[in-house]
Amino acid sequence: MESAFFTKTAYPIRILAQLLIFFATSYTTVFAIDIGIIAPLNTEYGKAMISGIDLYKDQINQDGGIFGEKVVLWIKNDHNQKRDAVIAAKELVDNQNILMVLGHYFSSTSIAAGAIYKKFEIPAITASATSTQVTHHNDWYFNIVANNRYLANYLLNYLHNHLHLKNILIVYSSDEYGNNITEILEPGLNALSIQLTKKFELTPFRNEIHDQFEHRIQQIINDIKKTNDIGGIIISTHAPSAIKIITALISNDESYPFIGLDSFGTKIFLEGITDAFHQNNIPKACSKRIHFICHYLHGTSSPEFMSSFYQKYHSKPDWISAAYYDAMHMACEAIKRSDYSGSNCIRTNRRRIRQSLVQFYNYRHSFNGITGRIFFNRYGETCRPLKIAYLDHLIPTVEFNQYHLLDSYEINHDIIEQILSEKMIAIDQTVMKKKQMIYASLEMQSIDDINIIDRNSLCTFKLTLRYKNDFDPFAIQFSDTQERDVKQEKLVETTFNSIITRQCYVKGRFTMQSDFIDYPLETHRLWIRFQHKHLTTDMLQFVVDNNQFTTNPHLTWDQYQVVNQEVYTDEINNNMKANAIKSTKQLIYSRFNMLLTIKKQNKKAPVYHALFLLSICGVLLYVLMTKTNLYYYTVMVLCSGLLGVLVIYHHYIIYDLYDKPLTHLEYWIFLIFLVCSIVFWKNVWSARGVEGHSRQAKANSL
Repeated sequence: MESAFFTKTAYPIRILAQLLIFFATSYTTVFAIDIGIIAPLNTEYGKAMISGIDLYKDQINQDGGIFGEKVVLWIKNDHNQKRDAVIAAKELVDNQNILMVLGHYFSSTSIAAGAIYKKFEIPAITASATSTQVTHHNDWYFNIVANNRYLANYLLNYLHNHLHLKNILIVYSSDEYGNNITEILEPGLNALSIQLTKKFELTPFRNEIHDQFEHRIQQIINDIKKTNDIGGIIISTHAPSAIKIITALISNDESYPFIGLDSFGTKIFLEGITDAFHQNNIPKACSKRIHFICHYLHGTSSPEFMSSFYQKYHSKPDWISAAYYDAMHMACEAIKRSDYSGSNCIRTNRRRIRQSLVQFYNYRHSFNGITGRIFFNRYGETCRPLKIAYLDHLIPTVEFNQYHLLDSYEINHDIIEQILSEKMIAIDQTVMKKKQMIYASLEMQSIDDINIIDRNSLCTFKLTLRYKNDFDPFAIQFSDTQERDVKQEKLVETTFNSIITRQCYVKGRFTMQSDFIDYPLETHRLWIRFQHKHLTTDMLQFVVDNNQFTTNPHLTWDQYQVVNQEVYTDEINNNMKANAIKSTKQLIYSRFNMLLTIKKQNKKAPVYHALFLLSICGVLLYVLMTKTNLYYYTVMVLCSGLLGVLVIYHHYIIYDLYDKPLTHLEYWIFLIFLVCSIVFWKNVWSARGVEGHSRQAKANSL
């Protein structure tokens, strides 16, 4: 009997549980944008991927998500193994909620999983797998970074036009990455008359053959030491192997450069080479021999991304984090532009998202990410300028000459002449124009005559510029001030290795934004920004010079102290000037920015204001606690006087602050206003009541 009872009771409970699961699943499907992520989570590469993706996911969800739906990540680990990559890909494809996939890191895993994405028709984006086989013959796979063929051709241009090398050695790993790069480099070196002296093959590292791997690295190092007349060494391996080779050779008295590709721009390499230099007591100046090209370099663009990344992870992003931040951003943008709907079947949504990605097909129809403009050719590949860099005292530093991608209408009939004169290059039908990088730094000397009413101050600072070729430093135009108020006085100019360093003193009035919430200890934000008057960002770009001194954040001037400083570069669009000169293109200028936060440090000012208000409160307390015959009239007279004093005092404060902000001090003033008013009217009412009672008493006595 009990068994039947429990059976009858459990049945409706089971039905109710199934209904709850159904509605919970439906809620997840309808009210979430699901994106799959596959990365080698057990490696630093995978962690860098996730950090960039997760940062943008947080940002878009804070802004309300996509169509009001939150973005949810489904993360899988492929351990950088083909078999695990295929298993993870199948799991995500079978999930009827997932719209697209981001990953994998290596080309080998991307190629293996790509067959799954193609078969089951789900769009995928990689921002690190550089083999041409990833996207060729696969309409569902897209790559937002340059492939190996493009990387190799870009490197050849760097060897020929910048380093001017005559012979070269190559050390490469015998995997998809190293083999592919070397196969493309060899005929290119021959075409440029650069002699390939030797090449050394390195088997990829595996735990089971660790001793053999270390022995092979040492053998390569010994062979290189025996080689004479080395023009340079190209290292097309992964970061750990490159670090071992460089640190073993760079301590010699030779001066030949070490040239790497995107693996040199990863956090693993940059942190590893720094540790190796310290452990082996190698002078930091030797790091100038290390050159590389990569997809992104910290400090060259998007201060908002750098700031938000540092706030979240307390470290600087490498190109992997930046590229996958762009991949996540582009994926969300593609979903927005598609006709995605939760009521559609998953296959329809996936097809529409792929079609949305295809719409990024040229310069004018591109996605402008923090790593640059992204658009795809017919193979789903991206061709755009890379960053040419070297290590200056172990700090990644961009070369003085970089390239800017040209739109089709900007290509003139003299393109052949421009290429022959090395002013332009053409790689894979992509034409790029050489542009100049100007390193800039500011060292504040003084901030005087801070004018609170006009919101400006007189600033004197030392401006340092480093550049090559022709550049007119007097063509700099300062923002946030009137040009006629800015005076430049040349201090010194030196030239070393064709690099010109120019220092000058600048003096002028610059505007500031004031925050009086903590008045009388107010805070001001002082901007010092400049750009070139005529040269747009396709010809000139400013870069923050980390090697020069900037303002000491603890400097003090006339009761004010610098409590924070931010130095970065960005771009500014001058549409008014473009319309005035009837330009067919947007006029975008590179701009250098320094933001100083200064705070008043006068410790006596708050005491003066506090004593004045406390004295008023003391008078109020006295009249409340003292009873006399003339009590009510005395209170009314004193309260009236206090109200008058407060009005005059408040008028003085407002005149000092000019724009009447609501500060903490004013909250106290308004509170005392309120107390005075309450006491005043309370006693008026009490006096009226007493007077009424006395009249009534007299009437009764009569």
